[in-house]
Amino acid sequence: MPQEIIGPHLGPNGTVGSFNETSMPLAGQLGKKFWIGDRQFQFVKCHADTAYPSGASGKVAYWQDSDDFVVSDIVQAEGTSGVINGVAGVYTGTVTPGNYCVIQKQGPFTAVAISGSVVDGVSLIGLNIATGVAGFTADATAPAGTRLGRATSDASSNTANAILTVED
Repeated sequence: MPQEIIGPHLGPNGTVGSFNETSMPLAGQLGKKFWIGDRQFQFVKCHADTAYPSGASGKVAYWQDSDDFVVSDIVQAEGTSGVINGVAGVYTGTVTPGNYCVIQKQGPFTAVAISGSVVDGVSLIGLNIATGVAGFTADATAPAGTRLGRATSDASSNTANAILTVED
């Protein structure tokens, strides 16, 4: 069993989906991972530049600065434009640019934003477009970017249920 943070402080609303704070409510939690049931989460900060879209539930979060745990849904990892291998996780709720939030890295997730339609079992991957949606590839095909996880059902509405498997 992975090591857990016991009782992560999730702010006044108390849920991973509503955590959108101007400061961390408990010092030392930024960058920390924790488990709730079969899902792994991580405390991060959304990029402050308003030219970057704010995070929204189900969108892919990419590392902008992994040393300082800063993410965005723009595909630009570590300051290099167009890099799709900097996948950090998936946003669990809507977040204001510059605020702290929670992303999900492991476990079941309902409604990951996808580009188009998928079938059960395909791999979800980061895409080289600036919309925060996941791409997909058949499991027999080598993914063209970092694997987010796999779809767990057929989907045609631009969202898919998935099992996330984001590794650092």
